[in-house]
Amino acid sequence: MTQINLWELLGTAGAFVVAMFAMLQIILRNFYKHLDGRFLTLEKELESVRKLEEWLHQLRAELPRHYVMREDYIRDRAAGEARVDALAKYVYSVGKENRP
Repeated sequence: MTQINLWELLGTAGAFVVAMFAMLQIILRNFYKHLDGRFLTLEKELESVRKLEEWLHQLRAELPRHYVMREDYIRDRAAGEARVDALAKYVYSVGKENRP
């Protein structure tokens, strides 16, 4: 059997620990670079989402100026028709009274 000196064993173990530490640093550095890239991508996507939200808020503000809801249109139409009916009844009653 070969005998290993204590200093050789400690040196080999130390070199192994240093190599593992260096590999860990390389892995972590690459991991952080990958995370930074993903965060940049997320920030770009977030900016596009913000622009879309702003466009939707603007559209929501402009819609009432350009379009009328169906229920509002029906209600306004019914009110107008009621006024025309009332006017027709009034004209008919006035015309009925003035006949000889």
